[in-house]
Amino acid sequence: MKLEKGKITFLIEREYTVIRLHDSKSGLTFIEVRITPQDTIDMLSRLGNVPCEITVMNNALNFLNKELEVKDLVFEISESEYKKYPKDIEALDLIANQNCPIGWTPDKYYGSQSSFFQKDSKYYAKVTIRRYV
Repeated sequence: MKLEKGKITFLIEREYTVIRLHDSKSGLTFIEVRITPQDTIDMLSRLGNVPCEITVMNNALNFLNKELEVKDLVFEISESEYKKYPKDIEALDLIANQNCPIGWTPDKYYGSQSSFFQKDSKYYAKVTIRRYV
């Protein structure tokens, strides 16, 4: 597989050198490589197969070369849920998942000023939903 819009970040820090691979199309950093200072020196002096720590990020490989679509999902909630402080995020997530279109995934963030509102004596919550296509 060849990425259409790949990017790389190379950061030399005191304790580790960090290399990150990023897919601009999906907006995901999908690999992070950490190398000790001595292994960085070995690598830069053209030594092959240098040991490193590799992390594949959160199932990101499934979304490579796919575009991220983002939109808002507005759903009705009860008056008690609206007035509750702090909000019950688990209950809101359950309602959001029930109202979410197939293939979309709701975020679990309800901290925006526009996350909760009242209209025509009904109460609503708003959350961002995402999908990769």
